[in-house]
Amino acid sequence: MKTYITLFILFISVAAMAQPDSKERIEALKTAYLTEQLELTSKEAQKFWPIYNAYSERLHDLYVREHKEVKDELRNCSDELSESKSAQLVETFISIEENKVKERRNLVKNLAPVISKKKTIKLFKAEDDFRRRLLKEYRERRHKEEEEKRKEQP
Repeated sequence: MKTYITLFILFISVAAMAQPDSKERIEALKTAYLTEQLELTSKEAQKFWPIYNAYSERLHDLYVREHKEVKDELRNCSDELSESKSAQLVETFISIEENKVKERRNLVKNLAPVISKKKTIKLFKAEDDFRRRLLKEYRERRHKEEEEKRKEQP
C-alpha cells in the first residue's frame, strides 16, 4: 500500500511541477509525504505541523537572505572581489549557516514533547529523500524537454 501511495505522490509531483502554483502543490506533496513517512497520529500531526511550518518559514527566509546577500552578490560582481568584500561575504555566509543550525536545534527542541527522537530522525531523512526525489523529477523533466527541442530543430 505504501508503494502505491509513494508512486501516486511521485506521479502528482510531476504534474505539480507543470502548474503555475507549483510551490503550493509541492508543499502539499511534501506535507503528505512527511505525514506518511513519519506515520503521525492525528494528535501528533495537530501539534507537529504548526511547529514544522514555522521552522520551514524561518528556514526559507534564511535561504532568501543567503541568495540576496551572498549568491546574487557573487553573480553580479566582477571577477575581482576586493579582500574586504570577500571577507564580508564569508562572514555573512557563515552567519546564515549558523542561523540554519540554530533553527534546526530549535526544531528538535520544540518537537521533543510532540514526537519521539526516532521520528525526528525519520523527519530529517524524509526531508532529504523528498528533496532528492523532487530534484530527480525536475532533472528528468528538463532533460525530456531538451530532447523534445532537439527533435524539433531541423
